Amino acid sequence: MTSRTVLVVYFSQSGTTRTLAETIARELDADLEEIRETTKRRGILGVARSMLEVLLGRSPGLRPSTHDPSDYALVLIGTPVWAASVSGPVRAYLGQHKTRFPRVAFFATEGGRGADHVFSQMSEILGKQPEATLVLRQRDVVRTLAPTRDFVVSLGRASAGERLAASQSS
Repeated sequence: MTSRTVLVVYFSQSGTTRTLAETIARELDADLEEIRETTKRRGILGVARSMLEVLLGRSPGLRPSTHDPSDYALVLIGTPVWAASVSGPVRAYLGQHKTRFPRVAFFATEGGRGADHVFSQMSEILGKQPEATLVLRQRDVVRTLAPTRDFVVSLGRASAGERLAASQSS
C-alpha cells in the first residue's frame, strides 16, 4: 500500500504503543498520526486521571487531527490497554471521527490482559468490525517483530510482511 492509502493512528503515554505504530507505519508505507490531548498526563495524577476516565467512560479533549480518516482506504488504530479498556484519548478520537472510517484494523499494547475487551469496545464505538487485530505485551514490542509481520500480512500486504521478515532476520 502506498501513502494516502493507509493511515496509522495511535495514542501512547509511555512510548510503547508509539514504537509499535511506527513499525507498522514503516512496513505499510503509511501515514502516521499521533492522537494528542489538550492536557498532559504526568505522574500519579495522570495515572489516576486515566483510570477515572476508564471507569466513568469519559473522553478527554483532543488537539485537532492532521489527517482525515476518510481520505484513506484503511485506518489502523492503536491504543494501550488501560484496566482492560480502551484508552480515553482513543475513545475520544473514535467518537470524533466515527463516520469517517472506511475500513479499520486495531492494535493494542498491554501489560497484562484485556485487549479482546478493548477491541470489542472499539468495534462498538465505530459500529464496525476490524479487518485484523494485533495485541502485544509491552515487553514483546521491542523483542520480536514476528507478530507485527503476521498482522501486516493479514491485511493482505505480503510484500510489506516480507520486508519485515527480512529486517528481523538481519
